[in-house]
Amino acid sequence: MADKTSFQRTGRVLSASFVVTLAGATACKTPHGGGGGASGPSDTSSKAFISKFEGDTCHYMLPEHCPPDVSCNPPPPMEADCPPDMRGDAEGLDAPSYQRDPAVDDFRPANRQGWVRIKRQFTGNSSGCFYTSDRYCPAPDGQGACEQPVSQKVPCQAGPQPQAEEPMPEGMKDPYRVQSFVGARAGDRCERYPAFWCDPSSDCALPKGELVDCAANPPTGKL
Repeated sequence: MADKTSFQRTGRVLSASFVVTLAGATACKTPHGGGGGASGPSDTSSKAFISKFEGDTCHYMLPEHCPPDVSCNPPPPMEADCPPDMRGDAEGLDAPSYQRDPAVDDFRPANRQGWVRIKRQFTGNSSGCFYTSDRYCPAPDGQGACEQPVSQKVPCQAGPQPQAEEPMPEGMKDPYRVQSFVGARAGDRCERYPAFWCDPSSDCALPKGELVDCAANPPTGKL
C-alpha cells in the first residue's frame, strides 16, 4: 500500500503535466529532436521522444509536421513512466514498481513489451470530475500508434461534505469528494478506486485501488 507522500507526489506530477502542456505548445518547435524553424514540413523530429524532468517525471512527445508556410503547434507532451534506464531503480527489486509507487506501472501485455505507458489523469471542475485512463505508446524507436485513452465522468460532489466518512483534509480551498469508481486501465484492466478528496488547485492524486474483473466491474461513466 503506497503512503500518503506517494499520493501527494503523484498529484503534483499530474498537475505539472498540464503546466508543461501549455509551456510546450510553441509553434513547430520541440525541446529535443530535429529542426528548429517556425514553420515548414520538416521542422520537427520524425519520431517520438522522451524527456526527463525533475525527479522521475518524464514526458512523451509525438512528432508533428507543419504544412508548408503554416504555423502550427506540436501535440502537447504527455506525462509518461520513465523507462527503466532513465529511472535507475528497476534492477534488483523484487516488487513491481506499481506496488511501491502508484505513479509507476511496469505491467505490459505480451504485445506491448517495450512500449511506454502514458499516465492516468484526473480532474475536477464545475462540470464534474473526469478520469482518463492510462495507455501505451510505442517506444521512440518502435513501430505503431499510440492507443486511444478511455474517458470517464465519475461521481463527485463539490464542497466540504461534512457527512463524508473521511474528514476533508485541512487547507483544501476547492474540495471535491469523489465517490468510489471503477476506472479503465491500460492492458484491458480495470481498477476500483476508493472514495477520496480532490482539490484541483493543489492535490487531485488518485489513491491506489484494487484491480478487478472488467466484465463484472465495467468502468464507471464511460464517455
